Amino acid sequence: MLCFVQLTAFYSYANENILKIGVLTKPDTLDPHRLNTGNNIMLSSIIFDQMGYSKAGQRLFSQGLSKSVQLVSAQENTWEISIHKGITFHDGHELTSEDVAFTINRIKQLPDSDFSFKPYVEPILEVKVKSLHTIRLKLKPGYSEFHGDLSKIFILPAHLEHSDSTDTFDVGKSAIGTGTYRIRDVGENKNTISLEHYKNNWRNQDGIRHIELIHFPDAQKRFHALLQNEIHVADKLSPQQLSMLEEKGYNTLKRPSTRMVFLQLDTHRDISPFITDKFNSPLKTNPLKSLKVRQAMSLALDRDTLQKR
Repeated sequence: MLCFVQLTAFYSYANENILKIGVLTKPDTLDPHRLNTGNNIMLSSIIFDQMGYSKAGQRLFSQGLSKSVQLVSAQENTWEISIHKGITFHDGHELTSEDVAFTINRIKQLPDSDFSFKPYVEPILEVKVKSLHTIRLKLKPGYSEFHGDLSKIFILPAHLEHSDSTDTFDVGKSAIGTGTYRIRDVGENKNTISLEHYKNNWRNQDGIRHIELIHFPDAQKRFHALLQNEIHVADKLSPQQLSMLEEKGYNTLKRPSTRMVFLQLDTHRDISPFITDKFNSPLKTNPLKSLKVRQAMSLALDRDTLQKR
């Protein structure tokens, strides 16, 4: 089992006008509903908002766009959600329950994909707008995880036209949310994305005026860009690089992610297609089905080195 840890390094600086961040992966699209992958969610979480946020020890919706959530009918599994008033999108339009309904229905109608957001909205059988800031959701019988599911989708404004094409999003035209930052400019192939602080953000958060995300797929180049002050922040550096930076006085941030990956040996097939002899011919029997072979592999693993490196 592997637990991924996000490793970031940055140096102290006093310029409040622009922050340059070197990132390992750029977004595939600026459409917040297209692909449920980490590189897309990272950017979407800056531009858009969710109905609520998961936080240890707290009820969901305490910090999101929703003001309250109440059970209306246990028998029909119907819930009513109230939305904060006075929240505006980057284009000045006020957030209403129509936007929430539009978002849920839009995700349902998008084409299927391997990384779809549809599983988060499929249990919602009916969406009914009760008032400007109140919406009702009728859910599948027995389904109770909608709090967590709604924390994973980003709200788009209903008054804009969002087709199945991602083109208007990827130039920043349709990427309009209620987040603290909004799109300023999108470079060629999304290798650079410029954001500007939205001063009317509903959290009333002050912040750096401009943020520039710069794509550095090569870890060494991203590392040296930080050393040369070409960028102020670098994400997903190696533990060795972090140690070197800490010795130089850089600030580092280490935070465990919520993703766990399990490595499972192919023990259920009599013949494994991935195991061959030294002549690259398939073996007649699967050696992984032998307990002694698995124990030998376990003994051969240098766990201390894996943990350190």
